[in-house]
Parts: sequence; structure tokens; C-alpha cells
Amino acid sequence: MQPRRIIMFILSLMLLSTSVLATRPAAAAPAAQAARCFPENPSIQHCIASFRSYWEQNGGLQIFGYPVSAEQPERNAETDRTYVTQWFERNRFEAHPENRPPYDVLLGRLGAARLQQMGRNWQAEGREGGPKAGCLWFEQTGHNVCDPAPNGSVPADRGFKSYWQAEGLADPRLSAYDRSLALHGLPLTEARMETNSSGDRVLTQWFERGRFEWHPNNPSGARVLLGLLGNEMRGSPAAQALKWFWPRTAPIDVSVMSQQSWSTDAMWMLQMGVPHATDPSVTITGGVGGDAPGRAVREVTVRGQRGTLFRSGARYAVLWNEGGAPYAIVARSEREVLDIAGGLEQIDRATWQGRAGPEPAPPAQGLKYLWPRNGLPGLSVWTGGGSYADERSFALHLAYPHAAMPDVTIFGGTAVNEPQARGQSLTIRGQQGTAYAAGDGTLVVWREGGHPYQISSRLELSDIVRLADDLGELDLP
Repeated sequence: MQPRRIIMFILSLMLLSTSVLATRPAAAAPAAQAARCFPENPSIQHCIASFRSYWEQNGGLQIFGYPVSAEQPERNAETDRTYVTQWFERNRFEAHPENRPPYDVLLGRLGAARLQQMGRNWQAEGREGGPKAGCLWFEQTGHNVCDPAPNGSVPADRGFKSYWQAEGLADPRLSAYDRSLALHGLPLTEARMETNSSGDRVLTQWFERGRFEWHPNNPSGARVLLGLLGNEMRGSPAAQALKWFWPRTAPIDVSVMSQQSWSTDAMWMLQMGVPHATDPSVTITGGVGGDAPGRAVREVTVRGQRGTLFRSGARYAVLWNEGGAPYAIVARSEREVLDIAGGLEQIDRATWQGRAGPEPAPPAQGLKYLWPRNGLPGLSVWTGGGSYADERSFALHLAYPHAAMPDVTIFGGTAVNEPQARGQSLTIRGQQGTAYAAGDGTLVVWREGGHPYQISSRLELSDIVRLADDLGELDLP
């Protein structure tokens, strides 16, 4: 469940430099003004006082977002001087009373600063080949700003170029171009698909003072949104307390959906599904708030914390809070969601990202496509579907007559999830293997020729071993 974002845009000022050095006391604030608070949004705890006029005259809530800090003296890392500063969701205001309005308030180069914070060197990413037809070309950084959407078409709504040209600093003494340049700065990257802090995969272009995002499903006029760079640079209390979890024993028929799993400084989402599925079977999130997902069933305990079990249609969910951050698990059954909740492993973010990343390429050859030669009496291929085979893996579901679910599932290749719990050692097909208790059944895992294999069943362990030893090999076709 990815958080939806209200329409706001980011404002910024000046080029490749932060501000004119102050000649008056550095921490002096603008003239006092009546504070503007936001009682309609109880989650906003700060008001805007000294910066109110600038905030209102240059876009207000739609451009800067809500305040996320109080006014306070803060050192500017680029000038090594201290200024009265206030952070907003999409920018940072600095008071410079030595300057005439509107430059008595200067805005941070948060686009450049956030890239640096992420460890990205935009200069090293290279320049584009040259100007493109219909685009704005910026020789200083070697990038185009265009309107075309990701598929190459020109959107009916304004794109990055139109947005850059239309939104500028409210200074009538400047040309339209210079107003936009003062507000957004120069482009630092080309437009490309990236995952934002809300987990959305969107066309993205970075500027000195902002990050443009293209959201084609938004209403007209709101398809270019600006990144939450103020939030991302500061980090919220929830982000600072965020923990990263991994299921010790994932359901045996699912594996990580790397393209649908993501993480930011403030939240993460792990999705797992059966091979070739487009929808996840299991979703685990951290830092992602939301409404209750259905009807509350009962209270449960997760990692020593009080949580709630919900049911929504055929799905079950567990929600709990830990250290000020929300967490959730959604799965296909009550047993499944509670088993996952009871076996979470806390890991660091780097380990989490490594596990959630793309699967390693399988060995070039050698996967054995196993098939029962004689099998067990009455056991045949399950008619409910789900069996498949490709170059990376296979799954074979077997069942007794009239079974509603498979009685045996045989996996091979990258679809295999091996539990991290302690199991029972045994010999299977002449190889060293391990048997695990899995719900009301048994899971047996072993390796042959560098490839993992797995049998999951409610049968007796002796019958599983007998079935495994009876397996023959088929070609993929």
C-alpha cells in the first residue's frame, strides 16, 4: 500500500551558489509577522511567522508544502555561516535581511544536496549528446528539459519543460526565463525512470533546487509533482526509528518480487509472489501509514508489541507500531500472516536491500526438471493449475482426486525459498538435505548441481523421501 501524496510543488532560488554572504549579524530574522498555523491538519505542529509573506507570495502550500520545523538558527554547510532557517516539506528557507525583497529569503539547493546525500555524483553521470528538438537545452550542465512523456509522446498536460517555464520566482524585474532559473535552477540529470520516496516508479529529472516527477495518472494540471526534498533531507522521527524486517520462513511457493520491492530513508515495502504472478501474495511494509485494511478480527502480539489482525475479503493483515513507526503484513490466510509475524528477523538496511534486490542469474545449465516416474498411489498432477517451467525454475503441483489444494508441490531453481530456521538433516536423492516443519506440513530442501530443489507436502516425511527418490528428469520442452 503506497502512500498517496497531495499536490504540492517545490520552490528554489539562485544558481550554483547558495546566497550572498551576509554583512549584518548572520542569524537576524525578517520582520515579525502574524503567524500562520494549520489547525485543519492536526499533524502539522509548526506555524509560519517570519517567513509567512514569502511563503504566501511565492506559492504557499502548493509550492512549498507544510512547515516541518520551527524557525531556528542553523549553519549553512556551503557558506559555513548561521542563518535563521525554517524547513518545509519541499524546501528550506533562510533569512537574509541584508538583501532587498524578494531576496531577503533564500532557498536551499536541495536538489544538489539530496543527490550528494544519496551518494550520487551528477557530474559523473555525464552530459547528453546535445540539444533535442522542442526541448530547452542548458549548456552549463549539458542537459535537455523536455515535455515528452516516457513513451515518447507529447502529453496533453504540460510536462517538465512547460512546468519549468511556467513556474518562477515572483520578481517582476526578471525575465520569465530568469524567474524560472531562479526558482528551479539548472537541470542536473536527464529525465529517467526512478523510484521516489513514496515508492512510485516515475519519470524523474533533478534540478539544483528540486526534483520533477511525472505522474501520468494524476488529474490534468497535477501531473508534474515536485519531490519531498525537505522531508527527505531532514528525515522524520519515524524514519530515524525505522526498523528493517525480513521473514525467516517465507511461504514456500513465493519469492521476492524485486521490481515491486523498494526502500527509502523513511519507509520500505517487500512484496513476494508466486512465479510469473503480477500481484503479490505477501506484502510487508515499514514506515507506511494507512487506514485499517478491513474488519478487525482480534488483537495479536507481534515482536512483543500489541497489534491488530484484520480481514479484508480473502486477505488477512496484521498492523502494529514499534518505536514510533508503523508496520504491516498482508498475506493470503490468517495462519500465513501470523506465521510471518512470528518469525520476523530484524536486519540492517544494506542487508535488506541486498536480499530484496534482483535474483542472481542461475547457472547457465544443469537445472533438472523433476517428474515422478511412478509416484505414490492415487497422486497425479493437480488440475487447479499453477504448475509451470521456464529457464530459471519450475513448479509441479500434485494432488489426490478431488483435492481443493495441492497435496505435494515440487519446486526447482530460483523459485525456492529456504527457511532460516533449524531443521532436520536427511539424505534425499543421494544428497544432503534438510526437512523443516512448515505449518501443518513438511518442507524438504536440497541441492543438486548448484541448483536448489524443494518438496512441500502434508504427507509423512518418509513418503516425501520416497517420492523424491522416485523422481526422474525431463527436458524443458
